[in-house]
This record gives sequence, structure tokens and C-alpha cells, in this order.
Amino acid sequence: MKKFPKSKKVITTLRGSISASHNTWDGVLFDGKKMFETFEYQITDIVDRVGGGNSSMGGLI
Repeated sequence: MKKFPKSKKVITTLRGSISASHNTWDGVLFDGKKMFETFEYQITDIVDRVGGGNSSMGGLI
């Protein structure tokens, strides 16, 4: 937020790779004062990881 002072929020998804077919998944949002974090989800039986971050951001929007 220091680098981009007009930003009101910083949001990202966090993926942990246990194996090719098992990942953890959560996300954080920082509004400049408080950090919000989702639960950590266990994603198993993954076939294709492409687009996971995009779909998370789309859901947030």
C-alpha cells in the first residue's frame, strides 16, 4: 500500500502445494487497518489448477 497509495485494499489468494493432486487454499484481504483471512480449505483430487486464482478474484468482485 506504500507503493500504491491510492489502493484501498490488498487482496491475494494463498495456495499451498502438498502434492500435484492436493493443495491447500485460502486468501487474505487487507484494508489498510485490518487483515481478514478465510478458512484454509483442503482441495483434493485436482485435475487442473489453471484459473483458480482468477475464479477466486471473480467471486470476490
